[in-house]
Amino acid sequence: PLLGDGANGTLLAELGATGRPELAVLERPDLVREAHRRYFAAGSDFVETDTYSANRLRMDGVDVVALNRSAAALAREATEGFTDRYVMGAIGPAGKK
Repeated sequence: PLLGDGANGTLLAELGATGRPELAVLERPDLVREAHRRYFAAGSDFVETDTYSANRLRMDGVDVVALNRSAAALAREATEGFTDRYVMGAIGPAGKK
């Protein structure tokens, strides 16, 4: 079995991020990277990208392709210094406008 991360949005808020957690990828990448690193340090085998609702229907006016790529890169960077750690892409419901 693998152990995953926890409530990213809650941890990001505790670290000082405001607004939608997905936007922290663009606005506060340092906090997103730190959140992932904290989960790894606590023993998580994997983290999910901070992309739960990062889609065109939910985030009109945001370059969601760039956001998703940046989120994956931040999570991957957070694995540095840890062994056998993984990144999983988070995909939430598309929802409606």
